[in-house]
Amino acid sequence: MTDDKVKRSFKGIWIPSYVWLDENLNSLEKFVLMEIDSLDNNEGCTASNHHLASICQCSERQIIRILNRLKEKEHIYINNPESNIRTIRVIDRACQNVTEGVTKCHYRNNNRIYIYNVDLIREVIDYLNIKTGKKFRDGIATKNKIQARINEGYTIDEFRKVIDVKADEWKGTDMDKYLRPETLFGTKFDGYLNQIKMKDESEDEPEYYTVF
Repeated sequence: MTDDKVKRSFKGIWIPSYVWLDENLNSLEKFVLMEIDSLDNNEGCTASNHHLASICQCSERQIIRILNRLKEKEHIYINNPESNIRTIRVIDRACQNVTEGVTKCHYRNNNRIYIYNVDLIREVIDYLNIKTGKKFRDGIATKNKIQARINEGYTIDEFRKVIDVKADEWKGTDMDKYLRPETLFGTKFDGYLNQIKMKDESEDEPEYYTVF
């Protein structure tokens, strides 16, 4: 991490409404988050724990705990956390309600904007956990996989069909370990869905009997 003579684009600190009104963040967490954001400079914040503790008037141990909580709450991500070149980036989340009660979140990550259908993603993950007995969380990688399929036009019913069939096929077998978001909702999703459709069509075909 760098020393305390860090460069910043600094004309004061502006606190976004989604941070200021977040009841899951205490005042010190908000303070640390905004200090990190002010030191980003589009390349990430490289400030040391000592610097953050000095600015925020708390101990370095408190800073470590706060960084861990901010990471768990997906307000920041940390590159090379154990090295001397640690970089902290703020995930800019401006959540808003849009039509039909769908909640979308806009994330700024590495200067890219990610838009997530939060309610639909949560519904998919909850259903996957119920069917598999596992405890997957809505981490960024998982959200990206599900949102990519949503962007392609797939519906919640199609997600459920894939989960149902692959859970019936793989649960309790050597393939159980592949009952996970990165496998089910990756580039093979359409193949799994077409496998289901072909199965459904074959079951709908009439049976023919030979009469002797």
